[in-house]
This record gives sequence, C-alpha cells and structure tokens, in this order.
Amino acid sequence: MSQEALQKMLVEMQDQLNKQQTELQSASISLRRLTQRNREITTELKDVNDTGKSEVWQSCGKAFVKVNTTDYVSKLKQELSDNLDLLKGFTKKKNYLETSIEKTLENFNRFTKPAGSSA
Repeated sequence: MSQEALQKMLVEMQDQLNKQQTELQSASISLRRLTQRNREITTELKDVNDTGKSEVWQSCGKAFVKVNTTDYVSKLKQELSDNLDLLKGFTKKKNYLETSIEKTLENFNRFTKPAGSSA
C-alpha cells in the first residue's frame, strides 16, 4: 500500500473514531438520564399509591392541575415502559459503539505499529 493511501486510510479511521466516540458519549448521557428518570417515576408511583387519594396534583409548567390518580398512575407506568424500551435501544447502541471503537483502534494501531515490532 502506498504511503499516500495509508495516510488517507488513517485519516478516515481517525474521523470514524472521533464520530463513534461522540455518539458513544451521547448514548451514555441518554442512558444516565433515562435511568435517573426511571428512578424518579418509580418514586412517584410509590408516593402516589401510598397517598390513597382519588386525585393528585400534577405539575403543568408553572401551574398544578388536579388529576385522577388512576390516570396519573397509568401515564407514569406508560412513560416507564417507554423509557425501558429506549434503555434497551441505547444499551445496544452503546455496546455496538464500544465494540466498533475497540476494533477501529486495533486496526489503527496495526497500521501505525512500526514494522517488525511485536505486541
């Protein structure tokens, strides 16, 4: 392989690596946010169920609206279910990106390692 072709390939690999690392960081942030939100929802569900009241106050922007407890619990459970689906997707994406980054680094190092060296 010519030196110019090798250099071009290494630049492309570096660009791909940078893109994958950015996507991995974004996926990790999304995973943390969803996990935190799920903890909040679980706590809200417990608190609402413990009140035993037929209506609760739901935040709506800067105001609060009185809503039926059953409807509110149903909404929270649906949000929790949706978040769990998103968590599965982001976890798969994170695992894929980690593997891709690892393989890209291995190949990058293979091409940049001096000839004749072992390790």
